[in-house]
Amino acid sequence: MKTFLVSFSRSSYFPIFIFLAISLLILGDLLKPGYILTLDMVFAPNAKWINMFYGLEGPWISELPLIVLLDLGSHIIPVWIEQKIILLMIFCLSGASAF
Repeated sequence: MKTFLVSFSRSSYFPIFIFLAISLLILGDLLKPGYILTLDMVFAPNAKWINMFYGLEGPWISELPLIVLLDLGSHIIPVWIEQKIILLMIFCLSGASAF
């Protein structure tokens, strides 16, 4: 029985840092303080997810885990910072995964 071990060296992290730098260049002005208002990235500071949990409003049950995580994270950092982190991760990880 063979086992496969993944070894992480310094050179394996190099592309991630490159794509992080490229992502920072692409998102330059969008990383300023405040919300980014786009069509599919709607973030609210006070999400009423408990009503969605009990089915009282909104048919979007698939969004519930993300909304709960964002609401729990908003007790630590502001929601607009969470939005910037998510947007930066989308660009960085999509480039690194394509590499």
